[in-house]
Amino acid sequence: MKTSYTRLATAVVCLSFTPALVQAKDWYDKVSIAGFSSAMFHLTDEALPFNGGPGAGHDDQGSFSGTKMGLNINAQINEKFTFASQFFGAKEEDAYAVHIDWAFGALKLSDSVTLRTGKLKYPVGLVNEYVDVGYALPWVNAPTSFYSELGPAENGPSITREGYTGISLLWTFDMADWEMELDLFGGEIELEDAGLRKLGGVSLVANMDDELLLKLTYNTGTMENVVLEGADPAGTPWEQAKFNMMQIMGGKAHEVVTFGVKYDANDILFMYEWADVIMADVRAMETHSWYTTLGYQMGSFLPNITYENFTQGDGSGAFDDDQDIITLGVRWDYITNVAIKFEVSQIKLNQGNGYFGYEFDPSSNTTNMFGTSLDLVF
Repeated sequence: MKTSYTRLATAVVCLSFTPALVQAKDWYDKVSIAGFSSAMFHLTDEALPFNGGPGAGHDDQGSFSGTKMGLNINAQINEKFTFASQFFGAKEEDAYAVHIDWAFGALKLSDSVTLRTGKLKYPVGLVNEYVDVGYALPWVNAPTSFYSELGPAENGPSITREGYTGISLLWTFDMADWEMELDLFGGEIELEDAGLRKLGGVSLVANMDDELLLKLTYNTGTMENVVLEGADPAGTPWEQAKFNMMQIMGGKAHEVVTFGVKYDANDILFMYEWADVIMADVRAMETHSWYTTLGYQMGSFLPNITYENFTQGDGSGAFDDDQDIITLGVRWDYITNVAIKFEVSQIKLNQGNGYFGYEFDPSSNTTNMFGTSLDLVF
């Protein structure tokens, strides 16, 4: 796959600019292509969809939602400038949608400072910048209480997003035994029902020998262009609640604070992250999320357990939520660059409807879910 794409690109250049064969060869040497793919299946014992609407969430009919693939095309233009991009496709209801996940230019200002502009991955969370690359993760899916992109109107954590369009100033430096990375970023994010403007944030990463990783982030923005689609002030309780929330969200500040730690050494994997989201004075949209994962490498197998919690609101509202998920899983590195994973999860609703959405009424406070994936990189 990698070779065929490269040869195709070279052939196109040669056919279009036959006199410039030397230049074409130079580009051939500078361009690199890589990719990934994840085939997923989930099955629950609940008829209502979890973590997505009808046709997109997981239910008792079985779902291949989450199946995805991506292609990275990167070019070293010269010693100072690099261009990086990713084409990404994922199953959405009954079709696959392909889009540019990120595409940006990186200008090296010095040995330690890089300026990046374009569409960049949102640098919030330990794994968000590569969360779609299933092979790089111990789980079938990254913990939904932290990494789900549901909300704000669809009742989710509102912590991480696919990407943002803007600018980043990245500074890398050493501090004693630590490799440090400071990212100052800003721009805007397009959401399904709204937009996040005047985005500004900072991310600080500390890495010790690729064994211990710490990450702290803060970012804020202003909610704008709020869409009232699906919101009816005289409709169902869900439609009324959505209308009320969307009405008051416009112009409100959206703040996110996260902290994460990862230890991966001596066959032990430990991960912990928490996040607080504040929507100005809209208490109903405040969320708190955290998870912890513990795993132990046994040859080509990595059994692991994850506990996660998501709460929204202060506990006194009619549509507030409190959801726990516990997951037992195993990752099997079947062959080089190919991993097979299995998971069994129990989703418990302590209050509200959690990721089943306000418009749904689950038949039980406890839902069981089975998940499996085949992940590869090339």
